[in-house]
Amino acid sequence: MKLLVYRKKSHTDQYLNFSSHHPLNHKLAVIRTLLERCYSVVTEEDEGKEEEEHVAKAISKCGYPPWTIDRVKQDMVEKSLKDEAKKVKNTRGNHRGMVVLPYVKGLSEAFARILKSHLIATAKRPH
Repeated sequence: MKLLVYRKKSHTDQYLNFSSHHPLNHKLAVIRTLLERCYSVVTEEDEGKEEEEHVAKAISKCGYPPWTIDRVKQDMVEKSLKDEAKKVKNTRGNHRGMVVLPYVKGLSEAFARILKSHLIATAKRPH
């Protein structure tokens, strides 16, 4: 049985614009979601490559530079390797807590790095 990603005729391939005022991880999550759907739904290898090309074309129309898709693919590979290692170790996360920050470009990223050095996880949300 052959499975593909379905799009309605009215689908426009418009996603979160790269120049919008949102954290970078939200923008990269758009790509990650599209690629995860591609990898989990499409069953044929050549159709998978075609779907991946469609995703790359769609996000480039939304202003995403080419390095973003490469970074997301690399992050997905690293995450799968970490997940495999966690299954072996079966350990709990090493952070002390979680903080949700309002997103302010430039400031939120710096503050998150400071909190990370104190083992405090952060999540950023737009206003």
